[in-house]
Amino acid sequence: MYGLPIDDVDIKILTMLQEDCSTPTARIADEVNLSNTPCYRRIKRLEKDGFITKYKAVLDAGLLGFTSVCFIKLKVRKNAPDKDVHVFKQQVVNHPNVSGVFRVACDFDFLLLTRFRDTAQFNDLIKIIYACNFCVEADYLVVTDEYKNDQTLELHKVAVFS
Repeated sequence: MYGLPIDDVDIKILTMLQEDCSTPTARIADEVNLSNTPCYRRIKRLEKDGFITKYKAVLDAGLLGFTSVCFIKLKVRKNAPDKDVHVFKQQVVNHPNVSGVFRVACDFDFLLLTRFRDTAQFNDLIKIIYACNFCVEADYLVVTDEYKNDQTLELHKVAVFS
């Protein structure tokens, strides 16, 4: 079990906030048949217990000029010195064009999800990747069409308690 037990009301609250985190507490309270104060307390408990980690707006990357999406597959040096790993974390993982970093069990070690406005931004990141001396090989998957890119979780009581 992860965190404290949550019930169907908590699931409904999480689902509503996930759909629109700006939903007023009063509206959520109406939907889950609670008054404002108990609903507010539940939301605060869900935050405190780590079920809610952040509230954010989902932006349209294309309208903001981030028209290129690329997955970068990285193979890293085995037994790399700690300083190289630290540089990788500081300069690559925290790079503004990197939206996701995943350690994977595959023929490569990391998968990066990146978004760029132009090839110059892409080239800058590649230079940083190789300069950190942690990566020995990089391969690129350029996205040509994006059909779905959603981190919404389908919440069911079974999923939370399994």
